[in-house]
Amino acid sequence: MITMDRSEIRYSDCSIVIPAYNEEASIGKLLIEILELSLFDEIIVVNDGSTDSTKKIVEEIPNIILINNRVNLGNGASVKKGLMRATKEYVVLMDADGQHPPNRIQQLFKHANGNQYDLVVGSRKNNKNVSKIRCIGNCIFKSFSSYLAGERIEDLTSGFRIFRRSAVMKTIHLFPKRYSYPTTSILAMLALGYTIGYLPISEIKDRRKGKSGINPIKDFFRFIKIMLRIAIVFSPAKVFMPLAVIALISGMLNIGYTIYSQQNIQDLGVILIIMAFLVAVFAVLGEQIARIRIEIGVAVANEMKENGIKKKD
Repeated sequence: MITMDRSEIRYSDCSIVIPAYNEEASIGKLLIEILELSLFDEIIVVNDGSTDSTKKIVEEIPNIILINNRVNLGNGASVKKGLMRATKEYVVLMDADGQHPPNRIQQLFKHANGNQYDLVVGSRKNNKNVSKIRCIGNCIFKSFSSYLAGERIEDLTSGFRIFRRSAVMKTIHLFPKRYSYPTTSILAMLALGYTIGYLPISEIKDRRKGKSGINPIKDFFRFIKIMLRIAIVFSPAKVFMPLAVIALISGMLNIGYTIYSQQNIQDLGVILIIMAFLVAVFAVLGEQIARIRIEIGVAVANEMKENGIKKKD
């Protein structure tokens, strides 16, 4: 009787998806390192309209599935394409710039599979390789998102992660075209009650080759925009309801003060109370719309899955 190694069978249930934009300096070495592991038979590179030789390098490496965007669509759009092309139960996402160590993919997979996590994030906790400027921004972002989620998030923006594909496909419609799919995916999966784990990986480092698509100063307003977006999409009440309460209290204090000191009511107090009411209504309606939007994506994903099963039958 021939026995089979169960670990090999499980590893074959994992796809690797790598979005790449102008990564000629690192993509070849990264793919070779993954292939040398001899564990994964579905490696997908999404070339996001690169203007350098990224596409040519990938084409010359055997056993790689290449998806080409004719123009630069953005990191989030490329990740979506890769997830939709993947066919395995688990999908590993990693950057093409060499920041993420391929030899730790196995540990990510074991951590997810062994603990039945729907998402495991390669955490940069206490990682000294990450720049201080980026750490400050990530800490602010992480604290804000943890408040929205009502749960501590150890690493919000790490691009090195593994998903259970059936789970992430129910949130994929929420991914932005560009940045930041890591943030969106964590908050969306927490909103749906999926389980998330973290695996500290000290080898994750700053980009050594190529040019980063993120500039901390230039992208400050993008950072603010992302924070506002995730607030509106996932938990508008947690952001806008406190503002409504502050406006209401301020208006009442203003009216009380003007009645006491001037024996009349000033416009400012009335305006603040009206504004508090409008913001509270917006918060309640926004919460309902956010929930409906998430649930529609789940319904569509379930229908696609059912149709896929029927076609196989």
